[in-house]
Amino acid sequence: MKLTCTYISVKDMQKSIAFYEAFLNQKAQVYSENRFVQFTCGDTIALYNEAFDEELIKQNKTDEHFNEAYLTDFVCKQKAVNTMVTFNYECEDLRYEYERLKKLQIGKLSDLRYVNIKAPYYYFTIEDPDGNELEVTGPYHEE
Repeated sequence: MKLTCTYISVKDMQKSIAFYEAFLNQKAQVYSENRFVQFTCGDTIALYNEAFDEELIKQNKTDEHFNEAYLTDFVCKQKAVNTMVTFNYECEDLRYEYERLKKLQIGKLSDLRYVNIKAPYYYFTIEDPDGNELEVTGPYHEE
């Protein structure tokens, strides 16, 4: 079995095209009238066990594994029904990408988050016009 495409339902096609072209920093490669557009940006699928992080938090092992921005976000998501799919994107320079998207003001941008389970992991999220959360990660160097 091979994942060939993930569809994201949108309400305003033109607004979503503008968002994703700015977010991905590329033009859509395929247009099919006003029904769908397609971008090429990776091919990995992964599963994330939220209960693992929840157990570390219950054991009060937060200081060594998470920053405050991650913990606040985690607690807020626990109140929602789990219908979450995370679209994870990797960039070459996380700080640069964060500042680029901040200047574009195309969607709600989170603070930079930090998780350290097996290795340091920095990321931030941005919401698309339909409220889908996109996660962006990559090499990050603190100033």
